Amino acid sequence: MSSFYNKVTKQWLTKTVCDGRPGLEVQQDCNTDDETLEQTEDTDIDAESNCTRSTANLGDEDRVFFDATDSSDCDDDNELHDIRLEEVWTSDDDSETDVHVPQGCQMVSQPVYYFLLLLLFWKAAFRVSASSTVFIVKCIKYFVKLLGSTYNCAKIVEASEQIPVTLMSVEKIIGLEKKCFIEYVVCPQCSVIYEFSDCVRTLANGKTESKTCRHVATPNHPHVRKRKACGALLLKQQRRHKKCILAPIKVYPYRSLKKSLCHILSKPDYIEKCEQWRSRMAVLANDILADIYDGQVWKQFTEVELNRFLDTPHSYLLTMNVDWFQPYKRSIYSTGAIYLTLQNLPREDTRM
Repeated sequence: MSSFYNKVTKQWLTKTVCDGRPGLEVQQDCNTDDETLEQTEDTDIDAESNCTRSTANLGDEDRVFFDATDSSDCDDDNELHDIRLEEVWTSDDDSETDVHVPQGCQMVSQPVYYFLLLLLFWKAAFRVSASSTVFIVKCIKYFVKLLGSTYNCAKIVEASEQIPVTLMSVEKIIGLEKKCFIEYVVCPQCSVIYEFSDCVRTLANGKTESKTCRHVATPNHPHVRKRKACGALLLKQQRRHKKCILAPIKVYPYRSLKKSLCHILSKPDYIEKCEQWRSRMAVLANDILADIYDGQVWKQFTEVELNRFLDTPHSYLLTMNVDWFQPYKRSIYSTGAIYLTLQNLPREDTRM
């Protein structure tokens, strides 16, 4: 004799064999609901066998007690399972997670922000020029707008309106740090610097033109022709955005040393890193040269009695570097850099 559950009649049936002929007889109704049985069958086969055990050879009182115990256990398990699911869904919906939202996402939508971020990564990785990057941004902007208009999708059209058309706007949305350089106009002949406002002359008809260099190299020379001004043009006309503007022939970008030091030392732990070299020199031997701190020039500022500048805490030693190079292979264009490096920083940190 064996027992099994009929889902159609919702009854327990006992299969018996009488004189070699199989037969079915009703044993008892199931006290568990359909949901409990389906969960039991799906989760554990052993639990199903425990809930479907036969009680034919038990007494009436024992059978009632046994059935009540099994049904209560199954109901308690289902109730606990429901509570756990409810707790999980409640914690997922009601919990406030700290999600980092970039500042640029407040200006544009998140897909547009990450598109512009990938665009700048691509520009830096393949060394694409600024004009080429702006051209590609414009093409993508108009293509996305055309795509949204064709398929009548307002969200795509709205996203296309958020795409900027200038590289400066892209960098502003991404939040790139600006160097805050002041650009001076440089005379192409005598290398005298001017402010841009001192290089523009406004004519009577409202147009503007470039001034010439007023620098006199030898104002006290006995010959008159040697006391003439340089006279070189400082600005040239360029066409940008369908307009003719005046742009410097040569530019000298400059950033204040005070602002640069404030920017570097405002980074986390940079002030402490600039003082690590003091403990490092006590570890190495005198005959080992591992860094700039082991050289004679550095020791002149620490060991010479008349010039112990670095003995005072938070004293910084700067080195001036001058380098001229040609950035392009197929054109004659020279670029020079005059920069200072902070030597107090460890080698693993940048000293720029």
